[in-house]
Amino acid sequence: KAGVYFNEEPPVGITARVVIVGDCDKDLTIGARHKVYVLGKAHVALTEQAQATVNYPDAEIYAYDTARVTMRAGRAWMFDSSSFVGRGRVYAHNDCRIDISGGDVFSLGHRVISAYGDTIVKARSMQHVYLHDQAREEPMSTDN
Repeated sequence: KAGVYFNEEPPVGITARVVIVGDCDKDLTIGARHKVYVLGKAHVALTEQAQATVNYPDAEIYAYDTARVTMRAGRAWMFDSSSFVGRGRVYAHNDCRIDISGGDVFSLGHRVISAYGDTIVKARSMQHVYLHDQAREEPMSTDN
């Protein structure tokens, strides 16, 4: 059982491994405490305590449980008690934490959003949304 996996999910029961994801046609679900590096176009779901570093504009990440996402480019859907740091397009749900320094946030639910730089925040509720620098709020519409 290798310590590094490429475009595949590690076997169940293996913990704390590294997964490298390049361009990948299949949807991947990665859990446990694996560290994932997304370097290509892919759809990756993170569960449990998995963490991902994303640096590709066409990457799509779905984070559940207490998963963590660090993103430089791409799109992320955050659920449960997951955490996001970085920039990109973020869709927030449930009780997630968002620290974003550029891009867009669309929130139907969150614990806290801290927005910096030129971030645009569209949220159902602006409670616990903190805008810094040039970050701004815009109304949420049904077209988002």
